[in-house]
Amino acid sequence: MSSNAGTAFNRRAALLGLLALAGCGFTPLYQSGTAAFGYQNHVAFDVASDRDGYILREELQSRFGRTTDARYTLSVRLTVTDGLAAVAADTTIARRNIEIAADYSLTDLSGAVVKDGTVSSFGGYSNSGTTVATRAAESDARARILGSIADLILADINGATLRADQ
Repeated sequence: MSSNAGTAFNRRAALLGLLALAGCGFTPLYQSGTAAFGYQNHVAFDVASDRDGYILREELQSRFGRTTDARYTLSVRLTVTDGLAAVAADTTIARRNIEIAADYSLTDLSGAVVKDGTVSSFGGYSNSGTTVATRAAESDARARILGSIADLILADINGATLRADQ
């Protein structure tokens, strides 16, 4: 009997949760007819042709979609700062920080700037292992930071788009 009572409670809680969400006034960001929906699969990317640029392009494509009909171009220029984070007692470097700033500009087909801005993110990695381990840790840290940069660019562009829609 207790399992039936638990199931009934779970059903009631789920129904109440759905009713609360239905009345909250939020609409999906990429719902057809919204300005943000217009970016999906319609943005070409102009990024550096190095490893960081390749990773950023992949991250942006996973968020904006791959385009076959570009209506916008997102140009991104990265500035990377590499610094010390921790020095061991024997003066060896134990940890390094990386900060990446991205200046971006979203333009339409006519070249008019739709949105531009700067975002930045940082991360760190251990420098205390072998050379191979240190390089792998640095590469992983850069990939995580570039994923964060892509998220920040997307949020910044969509936030500006939503404000313009209102």
